[in-house]
Amino acid sequence: MLKTKLKPSPNSDDIGGMNLKKELRPFARQLVTTLLDNGQLGRHGAKETRDSIKRLPKADVVSITKNLKKLCEDNNLPSTVEQLDGATKPSSSNPTPSASSPTTPSTSKPNVERVNLAQQAEELSSNDTEQSSPDSSDDTVTKDEVNQMIHQALMTAKQPNQVTTPSSSDKLEHWQLPLLQAIVETNRQALIVGGAGSGKTTIAETIAQKLGFDVDKEFYSISLSSGVSEAHLSGRMVMTGEFLDTEFLNIVENGGVILLDEFDNADPDVLVGLNSLLANDVISCPLRRGAEQAIRNENCYIICTANTWGNGSGGSSGYQRKQLDSATLDRFVGSKFYMGQDRRITNFVMGLTDEKVSYPESIQYRDMTLPVDTEVVALRLKLDYIKSCIDDSRRNIRQLLGVRAYAQGAKLIRQQNFSSDLAVALYLQNWTDDQLKTIGVNRDYDSKLDMFSYNFTSQFLREVA
Repeated sequence: MLKTKLKPSPNSDDIGGMNLKKELRPFARQLVTTLLDNGQLGRHGAKETRDSIKRLPKADVVSITKNLKKLCEDNNLPSTVEQLDGATKPSSSNPTPSASSPTTPSTSKPNVERVNLAQQAEELSSNDTEQSSPDSSDDTVTKDEVNQMIHQALMTAKQPNQVTTPSSSDKLEHWQLPLLQAIVETNRQALIVGGAGSGKTTIAETIAQKLGFDVDKEFYSISLSSGVSEAHLSGRMVMTGEFLDTEFLNIVENGGVILLDEFDNADPDVLVGLNSLLANDVISCPLRRGAEQAIRNENCYIICTANTWGNGSGGSSGYQRKQLDSATLDRFVGSKFYMGQDRRITNFVMGLTDEKVSYPESIQYRDMTLPVDTEVVALRLKLDYIKSCIDDSRRNIRQLLGVRAYAQGAKLIRQQNFSSDLAVALYLQNWTDDQLKTIGVNRDYDSKLDMFSYNFTSQFLREVA
């Protein structure tokens, strides 16, 4: 995780005197990271605390920071600006600090001893006299604040025998994560379709971390519900004539990862504005005088998640969504896939280890003994045949296959060494079974593993030969 170098204030204990944006919030985030790394906060609790630090006004952030600082002090962890700076970047002149140094936390112990917070809360509650420094000021944390802080820590701390969620595991990752990462790195955008609870939102946040972004500062998520308008993305003008920027535009122009959740439930007017961004790297901001267009940074990645393929319903799943325009879907023509529930994660959250589950590699690679152009030509032949089937009115295939399908597929082959079969399978993700049969492709579904596999029949291979 990225850590911000703080500029020490004249008095690092003067939390209330810190600048909210430049000093206080970075200081509070470092305290959260220290508690998380030393086992005093669970990942879920740390995430909620970071969100509060990011969104709440200064008075509330000051209160949160004091509680975090006190918790660090009680557990002999770095709790001042100077100590945190030292822990972040050790001095080159003292590579082996003394074990008794109060400013350097121990990082050599593989198992950090957990402080019994419940016992600590009981001791503080039963203590009739409160010890205070002779130089205590108005910023001194009261006993009630400490008790409240410890109670919050108890609610969020990960207990030894607690079953944790997949997001709190550093080892268990969705089996399709490598596929999504490769698609996003190459085409800078992807559409993930899957049922509720399949982990679409979690995997998007994981991708942001894999790409080296700070999820607290460079990851933005918004649910495109019916109430979301263009102003939520491209900004708006208030009555004073001032333009209010958005976090969405900030990441578009400066880089990061954007998650557009419930993409198949978005207002059509919002999608029209997004089409230009997804296709041409430009989005209109008509109310921002002097900069009416936002240019997409080359390091801006967009991940969209949905429950349907934009056909208005989710079939037997019962999802009722809006129908997406073909032009919108074409932006992801070679960068979309179905994401099912990973059976291993299901067993993990249930605390079960009795079932051995094996998934195939999410990426099928090309034959590396042949020139890459050979695989690209194979892709062109397959897409040419599919396009001829679409153009044949007798087959009644209502699908779109344009230049983007060729371009996105070729990039995946050249940059990620995908096989042409995998590139074609990504294109065919939103086709119905009947449409696939007309071109000689069979799609099989494994209900236990919640995954699809695509098989090209002899008819298909004969036509593209």
